[in-house]
Amino acid sequence: MSSFLHSANHFNSVEQGIINLIQRNANYYLPYSFKKLLPEAYQKSHNQKTHKMGIEIKDFMNCIRSISVLCVNLQYKHHSTNVDEDIQNELFELMTNKKESTVLKPIDLLKALQSINYQIEIEHLKELRELTPKETASIFILNELINSIAMYIVTNTEDYNNSKGWSL
Repeated sequence: MSSFLHSANHFNSVEQGIINLIQRNANYYLPYSFKKLLPEAYQKSHNQKTHKMGIEIKDFMNCIRSISVLCVNLQYKHHSTNVDEDIQNELFELMTNKKESTVLKPIDLLKALQSINYQIEIEHLKELRELTPKETASIFILNELINSIAMYIVTNTEDYNNSKGWSL
């Protein structure tokens, strides 16, 4: 598979999109599995106010930025004269360029998260070392977010709401 590194705008938009979805959509709830991984965000999505929620989401997204840079660069290390320097430069760019972002609707957020997930090929990092507990948790969170946002989108459609699936 061919991979590429997303722009700072892409990561920033996803980060802000997750925060907006949690804060502004009263009928969006994070999965129960987030209760221990992102306790502040989980509480916020269940109508309890918290100021630390954004910090947790930003920390999660920083880890995803880092994993993305590592995996893409390791996959294409044979094209680089100094992969360590490339990783350092690209990570610096993504971690310091956090002002630009695009407002995303939930469906756009879902597709942007799926694109990030698709580009991350963990096996390239695992060839070098094992994932840290934080990286493992971040990959889990990424996949759970994709699933929960997809569920949120589907359950808010007219077809779903008119479905007789609960009582066949």
